[in-house]
Amino acid sequence: MFLRTESLKQYVRLYPVTTVLICIHLVVLGLMEWTGSSEDSRTLLRFGALFDLPGMVPEWWRYITAMFVHIGFAHLFFNSFTLYVFAPPLERMLGVWRYALLYLLCGIAGNLASAWFHSDYFISAGASGAIYGVYAAYLFLAIFRK
Repeated sequence: MFLRTESLKQYVRLYPVTTVLICIHLVVLGLMEWTGSSEDSRTLLRFGALFDLPGMVPEWWRYITAMFVHIGFAHLFFNSFTLYVFAPPLERMLGVWRYALLYLLCGIAGNLASAWFHSDYFISAGASGAIYGVYAAYLFLAIFRK
């Protein structure tokens, strides 16, 4: 189920949402590195990372954009690798639109939970909330799907 045997061309054709998500992650990190550093607080904030900093209130859209911003190459690599391997079967099972909606809603929910549970100031970014949503969908399907 999680073994990737298709060519890159087949992967792009079979899993368009996952492909677009990974490409967005790569482009955003590339732009961040080009204009500063993906590990620099100012660059992270400029590109849409979520935050709670003294005297600043985050805009609502950061709960969405933070899913596509990563803090360093290793963070991007592990999130994108996880998507590359684990998300395609779910995209096939749910269909393109339901999978995209699930991914976005889980990412937003993950960012809301992260902001709510932080007790100190923070800058947060990454697709981990959405990826955990993918794992939760597998768990749900394993338990309730016949």
